Amino acid sequence: MDELVDQDALRDLVDRASERYGPEMWSEEWHDFVMGQFMSHEVDKEGSPFVFGLRRVARKLLGPILSSGVRATHGDGVDGVRVEYEVEFLWTRPEDNVTGGVPPVVKFGDVADVTPNNAEPEFARFASALAATRAESRCLRKALQLRKCGAEEKTSQPVVETKIRASDILFIDAICRSINVDVHKFVNFGKTKFKTIDDVSAATASQMLEYLCRLQNNTDGIPPDLLGYKPDYPRGKR
Repeated sequence: MDELVDQDALRDLVDRASERYGPEMWSEEWHDFVMGQFMSHEVDKEGSPFVFGLRRVARKLLGPILSSGVRATHGDGVDGVRVEYEVEFLWTRPEDNVTGGVPPVVKFGDVADVTPNNAEPEFARFASALAATRAESRCLRKALQLRKCGAEEKTSQPVVETKIRASDILFIDAICRSINVDVHKFVNFGKTKFKTIDDVSAATASQMLEYLCRLQNNTDGIPPDLLGYKPDYPRGKR
């Protein structure tokens, strides 16, 4: 018969650990507890934590960071760059290791994008480095289960609505051709009307592509008024 765990000793272990580690991560008190761990110089004026503060608090509350680094980088930095990042912890949270066994290794991954439209000009010149910092911040916030946005993730740049990409136009054209849908009629199927497909915004193009993919998977749902692919449809200047 297995030896029974001393429940009093177990509770004492959890209580002593809680003095450092705080409440359980799934508790309502967790977020405010974590935010209270940051020093004044580790947050900006709005209380958003800087990445160096996130590193310290994560080590304190979650366990040693075994590895941290970029997994992949996409883009040339001219139009933008996307960085995939990963942080690996030796997870010492008391609620996950109450029996005193070997702590598990836990990984957190995330991505971040930097474009000329979402970064301050002085930092946009170093797009890959900024994207890596933002992605690391997202990993650490995810690990700490923080709702607060990281300081480096914010920008004062105004939101700029970019136009549809040439690759998206080709994709829309290819799907419409494969399911016999009129491109111009499809583009103007919603409430907003466009003289040409080149007038569509990037955000709207993403929604159009999502809808087209659904139609491609269920051609019986294609509205009859959209049928009839034509290779010559209105185009604008790019």
